[in-house]
Amino acid sequence: ENSDFNGIKPSQFKRVVAGSHPEFSSSRQQDAEEYVRVFATCLFDRFKMESRFEDIASAMVRYTDREETVLAVPIPKAAIRAEDGEGGRSSVALTDCLHALFEPETIEDFVSPITHEKKGARTTIRFRTFPDFLFLQAQRFTMNPDFTVKKLDLDLQVPDEIDLSGLRGIGKKENEVLLPDDAPTAPPPALPDYDRNIVEQLEAMGFTRNASIKAAIETGKSGGVEAAAEWVMLRLDDPSLNDPPATAPSHPSASGPAHMEGLDELIAFGFTAHQARYALSRNPDANAAAEWLFVHAEEVPPECGAVCPGENTTPLATSASREFSDGSGKYRLVAFISHMGSSPHSGHYVVHVKKDDRWILFNDEKVAISQNPPRQLAYLYLFQSLRVNGNTSAVGFHMFPIVTDVLSGFS
Repeated sequence: ENSDFNGIKPSQFKRVVAGSHPEFSSSRQQDAEEYVRVFATCLFDRFKMESRFEDIASAMVRYTDREETVLAVPIPKAAIRAEDGEGGRSSVALTDCLHALFEPETIEDFVSPITHEKKGARTTIRFRTFPDFLFLQAQRFTMNPDFTVKKLDLDLQVPDEIDLSGLRGIGKKENEVLLPDDAPTAPPPALPDYDRNIVEQLEAMGFTRNASIKAAIETGKSGGVEAAAEWVMLRLDDPSLNDPPATAPSHPSASGPAHMEGLDELIAFGFTAHQARYALSRNPDANAAAEWLFVHAEEVPPECGAVCPGENTTPLATSASREFSDGSGKYRLVAFISHMGSSPHSGHYVVHVKKDDRWILFNDEKVAISQNPPRQLAYLYLFQSLRVNGNTSAVGFHMFPIVTDVLSGFS
């Protein structure tokens, strides 16, 4: 009242939408992609992805569907093109990134549960439904060999329109045979790394192979054969000494302090708290969990139990009963979110929105026309479905000034 300012501050909207969320109710540095997932969950604007698993030995398959709110797209190193000349910037095409995401992935060590042959398996993902609005995340944050996170400073070539219709999944084909429901579709967990020379020397001393492998794992490569032999000698009365070794070394409980340290590390890498907890539940070692997430982040199941402000606690409809919007797979770029700053641990988000054929810049409470919108530097892209005769769907477009203004307030 009695003010020239007529609007809602992003921080105010954030408190209303995510005030009860354990992460976004804090004052810590936030990630726009994580917030988009929380906000989209409240709106129930989700889509289905189809995963096809093929056992190569038996040629049998399995199909599973999962819900998603954001399409996370990797930036493959092999597709990055270096620009010539001084001051030139590296670039990569969005089409190459999509190809890397949707190309079949081979699991070399998979043993067929049907034929028991080690011929591997093949996985492929496809769209099961095409939403009215598709958020696409360019995975600009990557891990260095020393497990520090860096931001990829390159240009992403994104066209005005994209056609994803060729990536639609159609489910089981007539000539395909489904794997039995109780057949595993993941290779058994691998043993931790150990020194094979130590194992050979312990076996030469007369110890069993299982006991030798356990000793090599528990004492580590730096301990040497003497430490490993001592480890076995101290456990000769243990009836389980010669049992097969566990697939992971002894670790603190996943609910202990070490797990919480690993959780903070993974969140610092740019993963959500839910993704971090899931990865650590598979392997409590933070480095191993990070490596798994960078390759298999799309396999993390959706977070359950979140309740948006004003919702009751009645269980949500299941995927089978929930209705999903499903368009043609053709999209037009209508907005993008950019991360300002070189560090993944700090910075500021700004948003560009296309309205009436003009690009509008949202920077907290500041709004201005953008003459040269830097779409090539964006972190999140928002595409709107093209319906009949190439027209965009009008569903929900009135919400985008609010959504983008809110997202631009994270810093």
